Amino acid sequence: FDEDWVRAEVTRLSDWRQDSVGDWTSTTGNCPPEAPTRTGRSSTECPESYGLYQLMWHYYQDSWPMLRDDTAFHVDFALGLRRVCFEGWATYLAEHAPADKPYVSGDALGCGGADFSGTWYDTDALDYVSDIRQLMLDRPWSMPGF
Repeated sequence: FDEDWVRAEVTRLSDWRQDSVGDWTSTTGNCPPEAPTRTGRSSTECPESYGLYQLMWHYYQDSWPMLRDDTAFHVDFALGLRRVCFEGWATYLAEHAPADKPYVSGDALGCGGADFSGTWYDTDALDYVSDIRQLMLDRPWSMPGF
């Protein structure tokens, strides 16, 4: 995968911080053991997503705690998931693909968007791809002090 695409994604998702957490929820069953907590509007909340790629723990429980703690593992794992899509093995994506954009192997942009939104070429995926393209033009990771 394109190195600058990866750089743009981790900039967008976590500002290159492996210790990033997100997707706070009051459904504590969606959070790993020893998850940080905060007081939300009406209950205690914990984050569902961790690391550079903000992967959701409840989908990848067998990878815990390396998913949270090990940057190299985290990126390898995230890009391994991307490879599944890229090779055409994520056949579930075809179920709701738009008629003008069927799920096919080799579509790196589609797979990047689907990894973000969970669906093939939906609005969230398209917005994410647009954000990544802009970050690739801006290249904030190449600026002093980044």
